[in-house]
Amino acid sequence: MDLTYFKALLITLTTAALMPNLTAHAKTPPPCAAEYRNAQIIDGIEQQLAKNGAPGLAVAIVRHNCVLMAKGFGFRNLERKIPVTAETLFPAGSNTKGLNAVAIGRLVDTGRLEFSTPVQTLLPSFGLADPAHAQTLTVRDLLSHRSGVGAHNLLWYGSPPLTAAGLIKRMHYLDSVAPHGKKFIYNNLMYAVAGEVAGSAAGKPWSDYVGQELLEPLGMKSATLSYGAFLRAPDRATPYLGHDGLFRAIPVRDLGGMAAAGGMSASANDMALWLMFLLSGRNLEGKPLLSPDTLGELWTSLGARGGRSMEAGASDPHYGMGFNIDSYHGHRRVHHTGSIDGFHSRMLIFPSDNLAIYAVTNVEGGRLPEIVGNDIADQLLGLSQTDWAAVFAIPSATPPLLASPETAQEANRLTGDYTHRAYGCLHIKRDGRGSWIIYRGMRARLMRNGTIWLAKPEQFKAQLLEGVSVFKSGDNRLTVQMDPSSKGIRFSREQGCK
Repeated sequence: MDLTYFKALLITLTTAALMPNLTAHAKTPPPCAAEYRNAQIIDGIEQQLAKNGAPGLAVAIVRHNCVLMAKGFGFRNLERKIPVTAETLFPAGSNTKGLNAVAIGRLVDTGRLEFSTPVQTLLPSFGLADPAHAQTLTVRDLLSHRSGVGAHNLLWYGSPPLTAAGLIKRMHYLDSVAPHGKKFIYNNLMYAVAGEVAGSAAGKPWSDYVGQELLEPLGMKSATLSYGAFLRAPDRATPYLGHDGLFRAIPVRDLGGMAAAGGMSASANDMALWLMFLLSGRNLEGKPLLSPDTLGELWTSLGARGGRSMEAGASDPHYGMGFNIDSYHGHRRVHHTGSIDGFHSRMLIFPSDNLAIYAVTNVEGGRLPEIVGNDIADQLLGLSQTDWAAVFAIPSATPPLLASPETAQEANRLTGDYTHRAYGCLHIKRDGRGSWIIYRGMRARLMRNGTIWLAKPEQFKAQLLEGVSVFKSGDNRLTVQMDPSSKGIRFSREQGCK
């Protein structure tokens, strides 16, 4: 590190100390007084964008109570060559979960609920197949992914989108797979429930409450919380699917009742304001929007997340409420990723270092936000550089499934219309190419593998059907393993089910 860097750092720290007075009536986040290392950071981002392939990218960096960078790279629309700007909206995916957790934290601060409040106290319509299990679930269980209920992502993914009320009605027929509070099972559905809990406590819809209590006070003027609002935005990114260096535009996903789990869209400027708030608990006028104790509780481990990080230097992975927590080369790190059709984001917060980074791209697949985020963190934390593009390289495709021979008689025994009270209708059809599973607008080949049939989707929009397994469990029933975290779902034959 040279003397120029230390002088710039001194100026920045001095400015940060004076910042509350300098920005008392600020309308935009204050830029850092000295843009140290910005040219180096920008050069690194541009290199990674060219090397790792993505139509566009937006990056926000906050350090020492000022914005080091809020900038767009590449194109928000590749066909029309429209560039990404600091105001371009990108869906944040599951980085919405932190917003939902903070919104509930404000309700805790104002005494309208507690993290230990039973879900059914505020949402009597919520239930599960086991009524006793449903009665024990608390708000904390929802936010920490420790509800004990399997992921069931196929319940909400697909079309047409379901409302939150419709999803909650279907949950009444879902079994639990673990006691509440004991096992980490990442669960988008429970964040939709948490959004309804927040709305009930606030006395208004979740989106209205979050907009009025967080987005507006923080000055996140362009951020949206719904599919319709995103589509109406004049400066929004187009989602793409990437393959072999080529990009194909795909439709924007309507999350419907799942907005509280992944429905926020925001620009780099918006996310800079969000990061500043997470580091301080205050808005630009210095008004506290969340108490330090409550924010600390969101960032307190509720148990090991499980699994092993592929990031060198990362250890001790845990989950709090809406945020992952671990250690990165000895620096405490709070972070999350977010993915939804054609978009991927990464947020990194280093509370003790007063540093936060957000990166988001408009392409499905790839790990560019992780690569860029870690590159920036390593530079600003003074760590040795790692080839993150190599670390996060997408593994080679899995070998093709070697299907077992099948007879028409075996396949015909599967064909028909089936229903389940939570999952609704599922169809098995057969044509000249083979057998197919059709569910909520998604379609995949069924290939016999021993005694079971495995789904192999041939279209992007059916990606969640990958690996779904089907086996016959009676003349009029099918058992379908819809995801690895859940029990097999028993569907009953119902001719003409729609």
